[in-house]
Amino acid sequence: MDGVHCPINEPQHETLSKNTKFYSHKFKGPALDYEIAIHLYENKVVWVNSPFNALKHDITIFRSALKGKIPKGKLVVADLGYRGEKGIVAIPNSHDTWEVQEFKGRARARQESFNKKIKNYKVLTEKFRHGVEKHKMCFEACCVLGQYQLENGSPLFEV
Repeated sequence: MDGVHCPINEPQHETLSKNTKFYSHKFKGPALDYEIAIHLYENKVVWVNSPFNALKHDITIFRSALKGKIPKGKLVVADLGYRGEKGIVAIPNSHDTWEVQEFKGRARARQESFNKKIKNYKVLTEKFRHGVEKHKMCFEACCVLGQYQLENGSPLFEV
C-alpha cells in the first residue's frame, strides 16, 4: 500500500489567506492524498481510500479505515511512512534476511509501478482546479483505467 499525492489549486480557507492543511511536502504546495493498495500476487487494485488533505500522515489515513479490514495474521507491505503498526504493516527493516528485504522491495516497487501507471494521466499530475469531489471522481476513473490496463496486456511484474 502507498499514499499518492496529487496537486490541486489551494482551497480557500474561511478566514486566512493560506490553507496550510493541504500542503504537500512532495510538491511544496497544495495537494490531495489517496491511499492505494495492490494485491501482492494478482494484478488487482484492492483498496482506494478517498482524498485526504496532503498534510495528513499515511499512517493516520491507514488507521482510519484499512487497518480494521486487514484479516488477523495477514500483513501489508508498505514504506517507512507506515511506521508504527508492527503487527500489521511490514516496512523495510535492516534485521530482515536478504530474501525478505528483496521481497519487500519488489512489493513496494510493484506498488510504485501502478502509481506511475495512473500518474500518466495529466489530471493527476497537473494542478486540478475543479474541486475535491470532482478530483475524487477523476482519481477513481484513473484507477479503473489502470486496472483495465492490468487485465488487458499491461500487467505488473511478479513479486
